[in-house]
Amino acid sequence: MASVTPDARALSGVEVIYADSKEALMRAYAQGLNRDAEVRSTSPALILDAERSVVQADRLLTHHKIKALEHAFALMGRDCKGLFANEDWDLIASRFITLEFQAVVGKAAFLEDADFSRPTAAVTLSGEDPYLDSIVRSPLLRLLSDNPDFHAVLIPIDSLSRHDDPRQPDPGLYRRLRFTSLATILFRLSERLTARFGLRGPNGTILMIRDNELSKETAFHLMLRGYLPRQLEITRVDEAPALPQDRVDSVAEVSGRLIEDRLGEFVCARAGQALVRILSEDLIDRFERYSASLDLWDRKLDALARYGPRAVLTNRINDPELIGLHAKLKSRGLPLVGFQHGVTVEINRHMRELDAHYESAFCDLELTFNERAAACSNANVLRRGKAISVGLPAEYFRGAKKGRLPGSPPIWFLNTAFYVANHGQLEGTTDREKCRHEIDIIVKVLSRLNHQVLYKPYPGRRFEDLDPIEAAALSAENILYYRGRLDLRYVVGSARVLISSRSFSTPSWCLVTGLPLVHIDIPEQEPLSPSARKAFEAGVFLFDSGERGFHGKLRDFLNQPIEVIEEEWHAKAEARTDLIGQFVSATRLGAGGRAADIVEDAIRAYGAMKQ
Repeated sequence: MASVTPDARALSGVEVIYADSKEALMRAYAQGLNRDAEVRSTSPALILDAERSVVQADRLLTHHKIKALEHAFALMGRDCKGLFANEDWDLIASRFITLEFQAVVGKAAFLEDADFSRPTAAVTLSGEDPYLDSIVRSPLLRLLSDNPDFHAVLIPIDSLSRHDDPRQPDPGLYRRLRFTSLATILFRLSERLTARFGLRGPNGTILMIRDNELSKETAFHLMLRGYLPRQLEITRVDEAPALPQDRVDSVAEVSGRLIEDRLGEFVCARAGQALVRILSEDLIDRFERYSASLDLWDRKLDALARYGPRAVLTNRINDPELIGLHAKLKSRGLPLVGFQHGVTVEINRHMRELDAHYESAFCDLELTFNERAAACSNANVLRRGKAISVGLPAEYFRGAKKGRLPGSPPIWFLNTAFYVANHGQLEGTTDREKCRHEIDIIVKVLSRLNHQVLYKPYPGRRFEDLDPIEAAALSAENILYYRGRLDLRYVVGSARVLISSRSFSTPSWCLVTGLPLVHIDIPEQEPLSPSARKAFEAGVFLFDSGERGFHGKLRDFLNQPIEVIEEEWHAKAEARTDLIGQFVSATRLGAGGRAADIVEDAIRAYGAMKQ
C-alpha cells in the first residue's frame, strides 16, 4: 500500500520524486528523502532553479497534444448526456469532467507505467481548510496510490516562510464601499434587514446564492418592485448515504468507457486505470451528495415558505447540491436564474465548447452581458433554460473613475499567465512555457522601454516558490512590481496604457475603462477566436506573439510618447464601439432593470403554471 508521511527508511529508497515547491522539498530531504533521486516538477521555479537538477515532468506535452486533450474534454462532457439514465446525474458528471477533472488528467498525461511500480515519492503542500487543500495538494497522491512503493510527503502550507494566503485577497470594506454603487449598498442593507427581522416583500422574496455584480443590480430593481432579497446558503452534504451497489457498478463501468473512448490515447495504461478509479469515486461521491440534498432542500424550502419565495438568483457554483436545488425548485414552480460571470465564451473558442460551463445548462433562465454570449449559451447541448442578453452591470464601469494607485507608472502590464499547477484547467501549453513567454516579454520588451512600467501579477497564485517571472520583473530598473494583489478594478484609474493577453475576462475589464489597450494574442495560449481577433485588430492595438519580429514591433510601439499612443487610440474609437457592442456589452446603463423585467416575467409565467 502507498504510504503518507512515511518513515526515513522508506524515503531513503525512493528513485523518483515529484515536487512543486523547493522549500517543501528541502523539508522532505530533512525527513530522510533520498537526495540522489531524480526530481521532476511542473513548477517553473523548480525547473529553472540553478541549485538543483530538476526534470520538467510534462516536457513531452506539446501544444498540439494539450489542445487535443482540451477538445477531448469537450467531447467527454457532451458524451455524458443520456449516459447515466438520470438527467441531473448527466449534468453533474459533465460539469465535474469539464470543470474539475482536467487538473487530474493533466498530471496523468505525463506519467509512465514505471511510476506505478518503482519507488516514487510526491512532496506536496497541504492546506488548513478543504478549499485551500484542493488547490495546493497534488493529484499525484491519488493517481499513484496503487503503487505499493509510493510515498506521499505532506508539508502544511502555513509552515512555509511565505505566510500570505495564495488565494486572491479580500479588498477590505473601505475599498468595496468606494467601488460599490448605491444600488448595491441598498441591496445589502435590505438583505441584512430581511435576515434580522424576518421580513418579506409585498410581492414575496428573492433568494440569492453567491451573488455577482449583475445579480445584485437585478435584485435591487426587483426590491423596488416589492421583492425583498434573502440569502440562501448551499449546504454541502458530507455524510451522504451510499448508492446501491448496482448503481456503483454502473457508474464504474460508464467511467471506464469514458476514459477509454476519450482519454485512452493520451495516457499510459496504468494511468488510465487510475483515472477510471478516480472518476468513478468522484462521480459516486457527487451523485450521493445530490441524492441526499433533495430531502435537505425540501426542509429548507418548507422553512422559507412563509417568506413567499418567488425565484432564486445564482452565480455559478459547481456543487451537485445546486443541481438538487434546481430539481426541487422545478417541483415547486420556482425559477432558478443564473447570471454570466465574465466575458470569455464570446472571445475564446475553446471555452465556448464546454457546454456545462453555461448557466443555461443548470438554470431555467440565464442573463448574459451580450447577444453573442446568449447565442453561444443557447446553442449548448446541455441547455435547460433560455439565455437572454441584458448588458453589463453598472459596477463594471466604475474602475477607471474610482481606482487609483498614486505614483504608479503610465504603462501597466497585466499578467494573465495563471499557472495550472495542481488545480487549474488546461490552457494550451505547460506552465513552463507560460513562464518563458512572460519572461521573454519582460526581458525583450518591457525592460527596454523608455517609460516606467507597472507589472501587475495575477491576484492569486498556485505555486509558493518565488516565481521566475517576478524575479525577472524585479531585476529590471524601469519596472515596478505590484505586490498589492488587488483586483484590477480597484487600482486601474492611475494607468494610461494597459497591456493584456489571452482570451479570458481581463481584456473586457480593460476595454470598459476606456484606457488605451495593447492586447497580445498568443497562438498557443488561449488565442482570440477568429471573429474576436478581427474586431480586436480594428478596435485596439493587437500584437501577435507568434509573428516574426514580435518583440521588436511591440517595443517600438510602446516606446512612443504616451500622447501619441492616446491619439492613435482615439482614432480607433468607432471600431472599438463595435468591438464592445459585439463582444462585451451593447449598453452602459440599465442592465439591472432589464434583467428585473425578465425575471418578473418568469415569476408571473411560473405562477400561472401553478394555478
